[in-house]
Amino acid sequence: MRTTLRLLSAGLMAAVVLSSGCAVSKNIDAAKQVRSKNPHASIEFLARVLKDDPSNGEAIALTDEIGKEIASAADAKIRDFEASKKYAQAVAVADRVLATRDFVAKGPSQVDLFVDEEQRPRLAALAAAQFYKTGDNIASAKPVSPKSAMKAAVAFRRSLGFVPGFKDSQKRYEETRELAMTRVRFGKFNCKSGTDFLVDNFKSELKGIVGDLGPEFLEISGPKNSNAVLTADIEGGFRDSGWKSKRQKNTVTKSREVGMDDQGNTLYEEYDVTATWVRYTRKTNATISLRYMIKDSQGTQLSTGNGRMKMSDMKEYVSDFGGDTSLDDYEDAIPSDVSSMPKNRDEPANAQQLMERMSEKWGKKGEPIYKFGHKIFSKFSAK
Repeated sequence: MRTTLRLLSAGLMAAVVLSSGCAVSKNIDAAKQVRSKNPHASIEFLARVLKDDPSNGEAIALTDEIGKEIASAADAKIRDFEASKKYAQAVAVADRVLATRDFVAKGPSQVDLFVDEEQRPRLAALAAAQFYKTGDNIASAKPVSPKSAMKAAVAFRRSLGFVPGFKDSQKRYEETRELAMTRVRFGKFNCKSGTDFLVDNFKSELKGIVGDLGPEFLEISGPKNSNAVLTADIEGGFRDSGWKSKRQKNTVTKSREVGMDDQGNTLYEEYDVTATWVRYTRKTNATISLRYMIKDSQGTQLSTGNGRMKMSDMKEYVSDFGGDTSLDDYEDAIPSDVSSMPKNRDEPANAQQLMERMSEKWGKKGEPIYKFGHKIFSKFSAK
């Protein structure tokens, strides 16, 4: 028994080594295949190899070669971007190289990628100064419209993104953001077909979604400090089919013993069993049409959106059974789906109930108020 276990253990170890070697080979082949198109991805494949085999000579050599290619290509791109004063793009290239270098550095091997340590801070300072100048030029042009103030604020924010605390960018950002800020209050809601009860839910849902998203240049506020108003139209529709009835029946053919013949064989006869019943159905349908509009204090439309929801409810039951009710096997003629149906009337949801159910969902992902919130966020946010 002990000898068998040793042999089995050795076999398993060989399988593990073979599997590991296969994975190493596949990752090295993948690194070679993507090397020309995406050297950063190539480095990631090689990092997988070095994680399992830190001393793999082929992976180390390839990582060193590709790392130098990445650094050389990045240096050329950075020089071109810097020459054309596209400092933000130059920083992005530098960041990509640094990210790949950090990724490799986390591995167990001693491979390193050459990076000019002074390059990224210098480029970031140039980008910060460039965005600061853009923001300053916009903000200095009087008068500053809300739209211009938004552009200036974004420029100052981007300046801070490259160099935190750059000059007085924070102060300038807050000033221009304040000029660009839209503070919305809820105005009149036009409701039709008895939909007034939906208003509070509409406001609450929209305010919550917009608040969670946090658009940079909009907030929903009270009436005192608002400079824009949000109005809405809510219209409901309802249809009720009323109870509709239909008499139905079903017949099954069965057999039973009726005696024996002269040879002692059992005799059977066929007979029909019929069941009848009345099937009642009723369906209700409701729709909610929604529309919002945001206008500034001058009456200029800033944002608008439309949405629609539908919901229905149907109830059915069966009663008034008839047919061959006196037969012992009468229920065999009643289909299983009919026998399992309710035997008593249960009214479907009315208009208000259906609309209340819809209002519980209209802020969910993909539904109207969810879409409204995201549209508002996109309108009053900037990259």
